[in-house]
Amino acid sequence: MNPPRPALDIPSLGPEPIPLTGKDRWILGSDPDRADVVLEGQDIAGVHCVLTVVGSTVEVTDMGSPVGTRMDGIAISQATWAPGQRLDVAHVGIWLASNGGHTLPAIPGYEVEREIGSGAGGRVYLAVQT
Repeated sequence: MNPPRPALDIPSLGPEPIPLTGKDRWILGSDPDRADVVLEGQDIAGVHCVLTVVGSTVEVTDMGSPVGTRMDGIAISQATWAPGQRLDVAHVGIWLASNGGHTLPAIPGYEVEREIGSGAGGRVYLAVQT
């Protein structure tokens, strides 16, 4: 049995996750002619970063973008992305969902129970401090 393919949860693009199916290499950026997932914003490079999918594992590679790519707030050049981690492509927050749906974020010191709302600025979660 194959593991479920991951999906991108990008609140700024709408409520539906983008399944990473059909190919193993995905380009995120602002150039609609070169990017598979087009993100808007003046700080987003035409080809900002590349996602390489192997089974349920996703590797992220920054393509030398001027403002960089961050995972959980830390600048990366290349990293393995796990469900629940936040990837920032310039100012756009993206989460990795392992089941094709939304993934609850991992927040140190908190147990995230559920999503309670969403809007243009992102999602709101109910969390209990541990």
